[in-house]
Amino acid sequence: MKILPKFLIIPFLFSANFAQDLAQISVTIEPVRYFAQKIADDDFVIKSVVDKSADPHTYEPKPATMRDIAKSVAYFGIGTEFDEVWLKRFSANASGVKFYDLSAGIEKVNFENLGETHEEVGEGDTRAEKHEEQGDHAEHAHDGADPHIWLDPILVKQISQNIAKNLCELNGANCAKYEQNLAKFEAELDELHAYALQNLSNLSGAKFIIYHPTLGYFARRYNLTQIAVEQGGGEPKPADLADLIRLANDEKIGVIFTSPQFASKAAQILATQTGAKLTQIDFLSYEWQSELKKLIDEISAAGAQK
Repeated sequence: MKILPKFLIIPFLFSANFAQDLAQISVTIEPVRYFAQKIADDDFVIKSVVDKSADPHTYEPKPATMRDIAKSVAYFGIGTEFDEVWLKRFSANASGVKFYDLSAGIEKVNFENLGETHEEVGEGDTRAEKHEEQGDHAEHAHDGADPHIWLDPILVKQISQNIAKNLCELNGANCAKYEQNLAKFEAELDELHAYALQNLSNLSGAKFIIYHPTLGYFARRYNLTQIAVEQGGGEPKPADLADLIRLANDEKIGVIFTSPQFASKAAQILATQTGAKLTQIDFLSYEWQSELKKLIDEISAAGAQK
C-alpha cells in the first residue's frame, strides 16, 4: 500500500475538517444555489433540496432530505410551488432553522398577465375571437402568480440583494465581503442584461414556443411573447396541438424550447410540422448564466432567420 508523505496528509485532514465545520444553507433549486454561492463564496456549504432533474412543481423530498434541512442554519426559498407546499412541514421539523423568502420585494404577476396569449394571426380576427377558436392556451390551467422570477436578470438582482442581506444576518462579521460579492455579481447581471438587449431589442413582439410556461418574466423584460404548449400540467389535446401548429406556421415561429424536467411528444411534433428548431434549455441548472445566454442566442438566431 502506498503511504502518503506526512506533509500531504496533514493539509488534507485540515481541509476536510474545515469543510465539515462550515455551516450549511439549504436552498430550493440549483439556480438559487448558484446565486448564493456567488455571494457567500466559501463561507457556507450550500445544498439544493430539489434534485436538478426533478420538476419542482411536483417533487417530494426524501426523509434524508428533511433531516439534511434540519441540520442547516437557514433555508432560502424562492416561492416555487415546492416552497409553498413544503415550507410549513420543514419549519415544523426544523425549529432551529431560519427560513428566508428570496422573492421578498418582487411583485409577482399572474400567468395570464405575462404575455402567454395567442394574438390575432389573420386579418379581421379579434384577439378574443382567435383565443376562442384556438382554445384556452393562454392560461394553461396555471392559476395564481408565476414563480419563475429567477429567469429575469434584473429580478435576480433583487433576489441577490435579499441573499446578501440574509447572509449578513447569519454572519455579520463577513457582511462587507457579501456586499462586495453582491456588487460584483450585480455587474455580471448588468452585463448579461445588456447582452440580451443588444441581441433582442430588434425582435420586439417576437413570439417563441415553450413547453412549460417558464419564461413569462424574461419575455416581459425583453418585449417578447411566450406561447406555452403545456395545458393543465400535461400534453395538449390533438385539436389544440393543431391550432398551435397553424399559429407557429402563420407566425413563422423559429424556435421551440423544452427542458430536461418536462418530456414532451407534442413539442417534437410541433417542430416536425413547422420546421422550428427544437432546443433544450435547463432552466433549473446551476450553470444559470450560460443557460440564459444560450436562450438569448437561440431566440436571436431564430429571429434573424425570419
